[in-house]
Amino acid sequence: MCGIVGIVTDRSNTERNQLDAAANKLYHRGPDYQGVWWSDNGCIGFGHRRLSVIDLNPAANQPMINSDNSAVITFNGEIYNFKSLRNQLEKLGHYFSTQSDTEVLLVSYQQWGKDCLQYLDGMFAFAIFDKKNNQIFFARDRSGEKPLYFYHHEKNFLFASEIKAFFEFSFFEPRLNLSSLEFSLLYGYLPSGQSVFLNTSKLLPGQYAIFDISTFSLTRHIYWYSNPQANNENIHENQLLEQFEHVLSESVANQLFADVPVGILLSGGVDSSIITALAARYHKNLNTYTVTFKGWGHFNEAPYAEMVSNYFGTQHHEISVDEINPDSLSIIAAQLDEPMFDSSCIPMYYVTKSIKSKCTVALGGDGADEVMGGYQNYKEVQQFESLYSLISHFKIDLLSKNIFEYLPVGFKGKRILSFLSADYKNSLPILPTFFDEQHLKNYFKPAISWPQQSCSIRKAQIRQNVTTLQRAILLDFEQYLAEDILVKSDRMSMINAVELRSPFLGKNVLEFSSRLPDYLKADRHSSKILLRKLATKILPPQFDVNRKQGFSIPLQQWLHLPKWRNYFMEILLDSASIYDKKNVMSLFDAHTRGRSNNERLYALVMLELWRKHYSVSFS
Repeated sequence: MCGIVGIVTDRSNTERNQLDAAANKLYHRGPDYQGVWWSDNGCIGFGHRRLSVIDLNPAANQPMINSDNSAVITFNGEIYNFKSLRNQLEKLGHYFSTQSDTEVLLVSYQQWGKDCLQYLDGMFAFAIFDKKNNQIFFARDRSGEKPLYFYHHEKNFLFASEIKAFFEFSFFEPRLNLSSLEFSLLYGYLPSGQSVFLNTSKLLPGQYAIFDISTFSLTRHIYWYSNPQANNENIHENQLLEQFEHVLSESVANQLFADVPVGILLSGGVDSSIITALAARYHKNLNTYTVTFKGWGHFNEAPYAEMVSNYFGTQHHEISVDEINPDSLSIIAAQLDEPMFDSSCIPMYYVTKSIKSKCTVALGGDGADEVMGGYQNYKEVQQFESLYSLISHFKIDLLSKNIFEYLPVGFKGKRILSFLSADYKNSLPILPTFFDEQHLKNYFKPAISWPQQSCSIRKAQIRQNVTTLQRAILLDFEQYLAEDILVKSDRMSMINAVELRSPFLGKNVLEFSSRLPDYLKADRHSSKILLRKLATKILPPQFDVNRKQGFSIPLQQWLHLPKWRNYFMEILLDSASIYDKKNVMSLFDAHTRGRSNNERLYALVMLELWRKHYSVSFS
């Protein structure tokens, strides 16, 4: 696991010190080694920060040059099937000088070109300078576990794992993209592929791109996307359960390999418990970790984790975090680089910080809900879809549009109206999570002309020509997972130099999921149906497979405590803040009266902390 950064300009040897500084800005992603490579003409530079996980020998450091000096790579991630790929390549006549997956990736490109992506099972973001074709080949993994940003303006081109590296280049202009910011304030994260800064973007999951150095042009291509197949009702359920157990078990086995200590984040929930059960088949002295937080009460899943650990005989470690300090929010805001308002960043930050002294690699349950159909709204859309033909959609739609403008932020009735008025033939309920387009302007002191495009962007993200359930799952997989869940996991683990792996996002698991019939994912009454059947089969008999506990914090209760409330008010009501004090105070007052505004207040605090850290102007 590492951090990558690179530059292409039409000027020779002018940004050498800046590239060094940019690579160093990613120190947290790879504290073990920093490497920099420059082309002969001094116009192309690659930087790399290494977290040594596979092949700890210095010969595996990056940037890495292939044997005939025709290609150079800087790579962030892991290729889990690199050993089998290496065997294939050796049979084709290739030789290797290291034991690293980086060299296997580089030789795979040398052998197969862009088609090498079809062979890879892993999480990755990489750049390969192809000297023969005078181009740079970029790629990102299928689900977006590893990030890759671009900045492209005139004859200046940058790429990096995190935007903070761009700030080290004198020509980078962090000008605000109001459309993206508005979307994040409605939905909690940025639109897929977009950035909060102009001229800055992200390579999408399942994409590769080619940068033509002679023309300074970037072209993007899709090499993989989730494509649900027609439901095959003829396959026996037991066969599918057997297949699922096999592909997930194989994914776990592949991801357990490393040359450093590996552990399992065992929360006690069904997803991480299944990962533990399967991992225990391959490791007799498997280390599992549960982090508990003092005073969390029903948020504490330690007893369930202990039950699973005892059943499978793991070496279990319960790590206690005595106190969470609101001052940590400034660290989190700075690390995220862009506004993202998922408060579960807080426990993820503390979890990875706590286990760093124990292990460098940890497996977790990310992706299970999006891949196997685990969220509550999957049941809800099917319940309301069944009422669709009984409801006058046109009248409800008109009614909801008028009412939405007057209902206050956080009013629970908005959710029901959204579900009642949705078009289930072609779309889904469109309901902002935090603020809405009508009321957003009320909370900002500067005269900001919001584009009011976010709901239209959201509608365009919804897939057509699939079932309603598939539409809902794909929206979460392509947007929420890629732009929220995996961003949180990557940034909060990397700030502590811990590599998180997600077996549910293995290549074969994703392919299996795309062939799985809807009825084994979710229906009107149940979610994650096949996964729970697997849990019933392999977890302890007393384990409640229907219990659902999200990775969350008691933020609502914390905001009634003086320490947290005063911290939030100090940030939001500061005279130099960007907010309208009267309307922000109305959120506090409503929260005191019982309305759940904690996540909205958290979003505003994180935005202000981010703005101050990066000196972003809203004018």
